[in-house]
Amino acid sequence: MRPISLIFPSLPLSSLFPSLLSFSSSISILHFHFKLRFSFFPSFIHIYIHTLIYTHTLHPDSFIPTSQTV
Repeated sequence: MRPISLIFPSLPLSSLFPSLLSFSSSISILHFHFKLRFSFFPSFIHIYIHTLIYTHTLHPDSFIPTSQTV
């Protein structure tokens, strides 16, 4: 049994694998970051706005408008 580096001398696996690993991990971290940023945050804002509208339509006296005074 010969080592892989002797069978494939043009492919240094010891230097190829760490770079591939770091590349894939950085890609996954970037993907997670953008997924968090562009999917979680707008949905949070969406839910917050809907909750505001929902509570405003259900309990209008809990919100005191500044333009009109009773």
